[in-house]
Amino acid sequence: MNLQLKMDILALKQSGLLDAEAIDYYALYTSSKESGDIPSTTSYLSFIQSYIANNASPVENKLLYAIQNSLRSSVAIFAIYENSYGVDKNSAGAGTFIDVDDNGNAKVLTNYHVTYTGVEGTEYYVLLYEDNYLLSNYVGSSSTVTAATIAAIKTYGIPATYVGGDKNYDLAVLQITDNQKLKDSYQKDMVVAAEFEENDETPVGSTCYAIGNPMGEGISATQGIVSVSSENITIEDAENKLSSISIRVMRTSCLINGGNSGGGLYNENGKIIGVINSRRERISSTNSSRVDGVSFAIPVEVVKSIVIAVNNQCDGTTTKPTYHLMGITTHIDSSYAEYNFSTGLIETHDIITVVEVFSDYPAASSSLQADDILKSFSVEFAGGGNSGTININHSYTLSDYILRLSAGDKVTLNYQRNVGGVLQNGSTIITLV
Repeated sequence: MNLQLKMDILALKQSGLLDAEAIDYYALYTSSKESGDIPSTTSYLSFIQSYIANNASPVENKLLYAIQNSLRSSVAIFAIYENSYGVDKNSAGAGTFIDVDDNGNAKVLTNYHVTYTGVEGTEYYVLLYEDNYLLSNYVGSSSTVTAATIAAIKTYGIPATYVGGDKNYDLAVLQITDNQKLKDSYQKDMVVAAEFEENDETPVGSTCYAIGNPMGEGISATQGIVSVSSENITIEDAENKLSSISIRVMRTSCLINGGNSGGGLYNENGKIIGVINSRRERISSTNSSRVDGVSFAIPVEVVKSIVIAVNNQCDGTTTKPTYHLMGITTHIDSSYAEYNFSTGLIETHDIITVVEVFSDYPAASSSLQADDILKSFSVEFAGGGNSGTININHSYTLSDYILRLSAGDKVTLNYQRNVGGVLQNGSTIITLV
């Protein structure tokens, strides 16, 4: 079968005019090289670019390329450990390359609950997208963990070590060092680091897709929209399953299953807007009615902050970042929404006021008062550089950003204070210690 006929068949499958299983573009790429339809030196990336340029509409072209590119930065993650009976077990999740080089080194972003087993000596293995068939042949062949499953993961997986993370934000980072298989895949263009979306908030209704390792059977993608841009949910404490923690998330309609945890949530431009960490399975503890299409991801601003904190502070021995506080508590005094005629989007805003200033933080207690309205801030980093002015439009704007700061960073906090019925502008500089 020549290449054009193969592509024509794929186009029919994609349009829905021809019944078929899920389209496997990498399989097409591999078979085309083996049959001589394309030169053996053709990279996977150039093959996909050529295919979508000839077989997809502009909209399909953009999304298809984004998803295919994201597959190259996505991995399946397995944690291998011994249970209390001395029997090997494994837990499955997903992750995303956030840093990779041509020497076989990489960092992988995932959930804290994917990495935490509570067992000293837990081994971590990362499987690339190109090894999907290995997962379906071995890992997905049985509902129970077998010796063959463990052996396959260790044989075909890339060993990784734990760098650091935080259960309270359900994020963690793994490290791959000097691995020949990763180096070879990088040189074949099959591995790439994902990019974070620069804008902190993704509008409701935005197209998105999730990539993960559902049921531990290999990397796959599901599509949906952003349903809620920010909300708080309660999840199980990974370290103490009898307790729970509150976490800020965004909601998506992408269908998520066990094993998707730790995988990226991407926008239509192929940039990470969140990290999938949970789904709702039932309405409540007393109502077991099934819930579909309600999944949650940690927002990109939190993700970026935790990654920076881990990179700056964690090395495998120090495994949890230290966060620097400003010495104040705040609350939402009021909220409002407005329609932006220039963008066509509904924008929400919170009015944030100071509730309490703690005397243990002299810089804050000497300049801020209860009921001050927080307006904006900027940061002068101890290592050089400035954040520029950041408006405080939401209750989490300042708290999310502070997660990435270090001792010696100077925060200029701009506020308004009611003095005799008149709002007066003020600012204060707080140096983090």
